[in-house]
Parts: sequence; C-alpha cells; structure tokens
Amino acid sequence: MDANVVLMKVLVLFILILVGYVARHLNVFSDDVTKGLNSILIKITLPALIISSLQKEFSPELFTQSIQLLIISFSVYGCCFIFALLMPFILKPRHAEKGVFQFIIMFSNVGFMGFPILSAIFGNEALFYASIYNLPFNLLTFTLGVYLLVKNTDNGFRLAKEHILNPGVFAVVIGFIFFAASIKLPVFIGEPLKLLGETTIPLSMFLIGAMLRKGKLHHIFMNWRIYVISILRLIIIPLILFFSLKYFISDKMLLGVIVMIGAMPAAASTPILAEEFGGSSEIAAQGVFISTLLSVFTIPLISLLFAG
Repeated sequence: MDANVVLMKVLVLFILILVGYVARHLNVFSDDVTKGLNSILIKITLPALIISSLQKEFSPELFTQSIQLLIISFSVYGCCFIFALLMPFILKPRHAEKGVFQFIIMFSNVGFMGFPILSAIFGNEALFYASIYNLPFNLLTFTLGVYLLVKNTDNGFRLAKEHILNPGVFAVVIGFIFFAASIKLPVFIGEPLKLLGETTIPLSMFLIGAMLRKGKLHHIFMNWRIYVISILRLIIIPLILFFSLKYFISDKMLLGVIVMIGAMPAAASTPILAEEFGGSSEIAAQGVFISTLLSVFTIPLISLLFAG
C-alpha cells in the first residue's frame, strides 16, 4: 500500500487536534462551549453521519453475504469484549482509566481512517464489505460502549440504563431500516443530513485537542498503560484476527477488511462519548492521540500480511 495514504490521514487528524488545543489554550472558547459542541456532536452530527452513511443500495443477491459479514462482525466484537474484560486483571488500570481502555480495545477508527486505507489497499470494492461489517460498530458503540464508559462512575448502572436509548441508537435503527428497504431520502433531506454528518470528524478532532488541554502537555506521553493498550489495539488484535480467520475465510479481500479494520487506532468518538456520558474525556483523548500517532508505523506493517 502507499504509505502516504496513512501519513496524510494521520497528519490531517493531528492538525485538527492542534487547532483545538491551541484555541482552548488561548481561551478562544470556554469549557461550557466545549460541552455544548460535544452535545451537538452526540445528538445531531453523529446520528446524521450514521443515517447518511447507510444510504446505500441493498440488493437481494447481497443479502446472504451481508448476513455472514454481520455474524463475523458481532463475533469479532464479542472476542474484543472478552479482551476488554480481562484487561483490568493484567494492567491494573486506575479507576478512571478502566472503562476508557475497555472502550479503546473494542472500537477502532473505521470511518475516517479505515475506509480510505481499505480503498488504497483493496480498491473501492472493499468499501461495501466495510460498510456492512461496520454496522455493529454503530449499534454497540452507543449501547455496550456507553455502558463501559459509565459503569465505573458514581451511579454507573443507572446512567447506563438512562443513556441506552440515545440518538445514536435511534440513528442506527432508522438508517438500517432505510438501508434494508432501499429507501432513499429526498435530496432536500439527504443533502443537509450528509453535510451535517461530514462535520463530525473535524469537529471531533477539534474537541479532542480542547480536551487534551485539560491536562499538562507532558502527561499525554507519560501514561505507559496507554502505550500497552495501543499496541493491543494496533498489533495484537489484528494479528489474532488474521491467524484465527485465515483458515475459515478464503476471500482475501474479506479477510483483509476484517483485519485492517481491527488494526485502526482508537475511535475518534471515544473522548466525545466519555465527555457526554461522564467518563474520563482527558484519558480518552490521550488514548486517541497516542494510538493514532503509533498507527503511522503499525498500519503499513499489518498491511504486509496482504502483500502480493
């Protein structure tokens, strides 16, 4: 694959993070504004992104393949969940870190980094596989993911129950119904929805920068547990996926989609959801920053599994 694809994607992310960090450092906006923008992301732009991303043609011939992909995807998330449950016994994370680290283990940055990199390695045909495979991500992020982030906080179980039905879950349900029924939104609805959704990634990165400003700059690089979690996210998980699935999946492209999605850094939504639902957004922002930085080196290495 062209290493420039990875480098350019990561560079774009870091520039947006830097803008957010500097803007907050210069008091261009306050913490209250940060919280307000965060709510806009969770309640408006992210649901818009989910619905608009599912505005795809669904043909009956692809139904069986789609079901197989969904079964594999849920199975992979199930395995990652087991990893997430075992992690605290190995790393002994601090109380505030536990749920955030478990979230990072489970959810990777598919939309902004995953799709372009898959296209660069396998061509645009791989994006159909990726779109179907990614459906459980949207559902689990806003259900199990929210639970992981809040379960270690005060009244965590009550908060999880309160937030289980949130705009993200409704967006997944609505988007999938439209997708399965091949319902196309009219242009005057679909286009504004698409434009709103497209603001999610830059706004997320901007807010991650603002959240990093909460702590001291050198603290971003001092937490050794974040490096361990990042290695697990970027190297261990994709290698396990590759060596456990290559005997069962003969389609090289399908296997590549699953493994490369597993090799992406922490989901950009990690600190956004942590901020909204009471988790540690500062630690989450550090996790996204470090794992994305390391992915410049690890993604090309993992892609070598599919060379030739």
